[in-house]
Amino acid sequence: MTTRQLIFLLLATAPAVMAQAPVAQPVEEDEVPLQANPGEDFFNRCKQFYDAAKASSNRAQAQDFYRRAIPMFENYLEQFPEHANAQAAQYYLGESYYQIDFTDEAKRILADVVRKHREGRFVAAAAYRLGYDAYSQKQFGIAAKYFDIPAKTAADAKDRFRALYMQAYCYRADGNVGQAQRINKQIVDDPEAPVTYREAAQLALGHIFLEQKKYDLALPQFEALTGVQVEPDIRVEAAMHAGLVASKLKQDELAQKYYNMVMLFPKSKWMAQAQVALMNSQYQSKNYSEVLRTYAAGDLQGTASLRARQAMIAAKSAYQLKNYDLAIRTFIKVEQELPASELAFEANYMRLLCFYNMEGVNIPDQVDAFLEIYSHNYSNDEKIHKALLLKSETLFSERKFTQAAASYNAIRASKVGEANLASLYYKRGWCLSESRDFSGAVKNFTDFINKFPKDDRLPQAIAKRGEAYQHLSQDGAALRDFDMLVQKFPKSKLAALAWQNSARIKKEEQKFDEMVLRYERLLSDFPELGDETKANAYYWVGWGKYKLDDYQHALPALQQAKKMQPQTYGKQAGMLIVMCEYALKDRVGLKEAVLDVRELDLGEQVPKAVYRWLGVQCEKADELKDAELFLTLGVTPDEPRETPKAFWRLLGKSQVRNGNFEAALVSIDHFLDVADNGFWKAEALLDKSIALLGLSRVDDAEEIANQALAMKPSGRVNAELRLVLGDVAFARQDYEKAAGYYVVVVQLFVDDKDLKPKALYKSYQALSKKGDQAEAQRYLDDLKREFPDFKMD
Repeated sequence: MTTRQLIFLLLATAPAVMAQAPVAQPVEEDEVPLQANPGEDFFNRCKQFYDAAKASSNRAQAQDFYRRAIPMFENYLEQFPEHANAQAAQYYLGESYYQIDFTDEAKRILADVVRKHREGRFVAAAAYRLGYDAYSQKQFGIAAKYFDIPAKTAADAKDRFRALYMQAYCYRADGNVGQAQRINKQIVDDPEAPVTYREAAQLALGHIFLEQKKYDLALPQFEALTGVQVEPDIRVEAAMHAGLVASKLKQDELAQKYYNMVMLFPKSKWMAQAQVALMNSQYQSKNYSEVLRTYAAGDLQGTASLRARQAMIAAKSAYQLKNYDLAIRTFIKVEQELPASELAFEANYMRLLCFYNMEGVNIPDQVDAFLEIYSHNYSNDEKIHKALLLKSETLFSERKFTQAAASYNAIRASKVGEANLASLYYKRGWCLSESRDFSGAVKNFTDFINKFPKDDRLPQAIAKRGEAYQHLSQDGAALRDFDMLVQKFPKSKLAALAWQNSARIKKEEQKFDEMVLRYERLLSDFPELGDETKANAYYWVGWGKYKLDDYQHALPALQQAKKMQPQTYGKQAGMLIVMCEYALKDRVGLKEAVLDVRELDLGEQVPKAVYRWLGVQCEKADELKDAELFLTLGVTPDEPRETPKAFWRLLGKSQVRNGNFEAALVSIDHFLDVADNGFWKAEALLDKSIALLGLSRVDDAEEIANQALAMKPSGRVNAELRLVLGDVAFARQDYEKAAGYYVVVVQLFVDDKDLKPKALYKSYQALSKKGDQAEAQRYLDDLKREFPDFKMD
């Protein structure tokens, strides 16, 4: 097997160190008396679910058992943290989390097994699992450290050497070749190492030396694995590399021996490489026509001119049969027989055609060599210009447009024949366009369009000429070409390009309404376009409508662009969607849009005004968490006075209602620092006292509540302050004083459907604590009668 296959096998096979903990063996009754062992019993109950999961062949059923086992193991570990089976239980708990794909939690628990217990079979198993996980994540340095634990502590030799081999593999993958070399050598030299790991380690050692170009050290490692006792896959890989190393050492006879050994394994993946190395790879075995057989069999005599003509006939026959390899070799014979002759000139040109038709390499270089030899004496011959055409079209097919343009420009159109003119104008225009000679491109495309109006490539020529006009800043001419394309070829994909390019022209002219219409026409006429093009069009439709203040219709287009190409338009469209939703004052849509751009790390680009408006609307809608979030984003904690005080007030209230008391104190103090309205100030002090009470700062809460009450606020603020003072007294177990505050609220705010039930219930609680059960019951009865739906704690 290959090294990669061996690694897969090592990782796929569960090692013994990851097996279940040993089951306690029965003992004779007269040896050990029966004893109650609740920890053992509890562990065994947990283990039953884990074992059932391991035994199940149904993944869904197994995962159900793992989920049931998890809370039991956690309960067991909480009750019996020092029990003899605690290490096993923690390992099984980690494995259970792993099996239900809670990988992070599993790794945390297994790492704790390693850190807490340091030794034992389950420490080794946990470390192996963590090492395997790190390996699978390509975190090779971490994996190597984990594999070190079972390599040193696993009880079974096979498990130790498996871990040791994996550690070496990970070190090598991590670039720590020295450690990998040391460990592999340790495995090779250890007589206790199982054969599988010793062979794999020796193979790895050979590869390391080969990579280091230490051929004299690599060769004996590979040679040691070429014996018949070695597993075949390793043997053939070792033989192949032994041959390669021997070749590097110029030991050709030895290299040949090992290449032949590889070829004894015809199904091996190394056989083809061995054949190439052995035979040095030549192309042979062609079939020939009768003419070619006669030519090959003949005893050619006579003059050089006769032999050249015979070779020319044979070469042309091979060419007609598309046997270009033979044709090339035979055309060369023509040149050899009559160098620099007219016949040699023709043969050399025909040889170029062979290379071109067989898509041979270096056609441009071969044409240049041909021109250097023959262009002076045959400058007006059409073969010279047709050879330039071969070079040009090769460069064109390779998309080397600048070089192709220069080659095309050297061609005389009158010398390539009528059949080649259309392609000459079209491709020369294309290359000139791509090499940014837009004036030359316009001229050639114009010749093509005027002379070959029925050519199938006419739409492409119109489109490319339009683009060339754009680059020349002749937008009027470009627009005429794009409109012509749409009119003559409305269903062509190039018409889609015309709509797109003409829309861009309108955008540059800041005629956004016309730009939008053209992009919309692109989308309606070409529904089969790719997502990238569609998304681009939707984006610009949305952008244009946004510019035209048509926010309602901008939104769907922007959302479609974002949906189709989130990587390209997620951020751009996302910010425009935010501004559209804000302009439309749509709380729900704006909240979703803002959360989306924040996920794209664009939160800082959202204006503070947007956050503030959204926070206020969420507070009105009783969406307290969202209100706090957006108001927090809308304030300026570094420069509090830059934020209007009303927003500090609203933020503080939402934080209090959300139980975020520490943050609420900061926000309320920022408001109080600039508050000048007595009622609002009293209300803010109320919120502050509630926050302080929530933080169990009872004395501070009482002081602030009294301070607010001294301002003589009216209505609900007054009542709520009394409730706070009652809660302060209640917290101090002064139930009589607490009841006094609560009862006042009951008596004064009889029509408040929110405060009265709270005050009734608090009165009932305080009086009950005071011991006045009869009076407490009276308040409870009033509560149940007047507010039957009130939920009591």
